[in-house]
Amino acid sequence: MAELAGVATSPALRRRGVAATLTSFLTDQLFAAGGTLAWLSAGDAAAQAVYERVGFAVVDTRLNYIEPA
Repeated sequence: MAELAGVATSPALRRRGVAATLTSFLTDQLFAAGGTLAWLSAGDAAAQAVYERVGFAVVDTRLNYIEPA
């Protein structure tokens, strides 16, 4: 199993399918190597839409607590 994290696209390259292509490639590589589970946390609704287009689905939510400085 693996977590996909830190996917970001340079503003100049957005809306060209770069994030979707990278996400699909990395996920395919995981499953080709015998992986059975991939997960990620979308940073916002736009990122979530990209991930859903390549096959990810919302199955749960996660809450984080960050102690104030």
